[in-house]
Amino acid sequence: MNDDIALDIAIDPAASDHLKQMLAKQGADCAGVRLYVLHPGTSLAHAGLGYARRGEHPQETRLAIDGLPLWFDPAHASYLREARITCHKSMGGRQLKLVAPHIKHSVAPPPDAPLELQLSHFLETEINPHLADHQGSVVLHGIERGDTALLKFGGSCHGCGQADQTLSEFVAVKIRERFPAISQVSALATMHPPHG
Repeated sequence: MNDDIALDIAIDPAASDHLKQMLAKQGADCAGVRLYVLHPGTSLAHAGLGYARRGEHPQETRLAIDGLPLWFDPAHASYLREARITCHKSMGGRQLKLVAPHIKHSVAPPPDAPLELQLSHFLETEINPHLADHQGSVVLHGIERGDTALLKFGGSCHGCGQADQTLSEFVAVKIRERFPAISQVSALATMHPPHG
């Protein structure tokens, strides 16, 4: 994990106090609060809070707000700008909420951005508009061994009998044209309901 970087995240005092109390109950391997982002810049984007464990995500950077150590991936900084962490009382106690207003904005990553971000942006801006004609979508699930893109289909593409053909004849072709480092493209297996 790297050290401090600036990012404009606001934390309500009640949320800060609650997070500090939660961190005080954690073991020595806990380095602070982790702000994570899944599928940034896509319609499926999601941000959340967790515990930052020492050595678990070495690319992450620390941000200290009011003495509270926050960790995040610097590649996701543009998606987390103007984020706000709040705390509300509920029937079960206190509930933390992270609102990241820019998380779904498809911002072109810089040329030196990690391959995952570049490929996610490509899928959202170049592939999904075509799949949207059939109420479908695809997101990057991950890159394995540095050369295999693992995708996840959504919408009407999920479970569709034509998904394999769409993958091999359109999506994979376009990905390999744009990203020569990717030699394999596959989709997460989907369960098809039994017939008859």
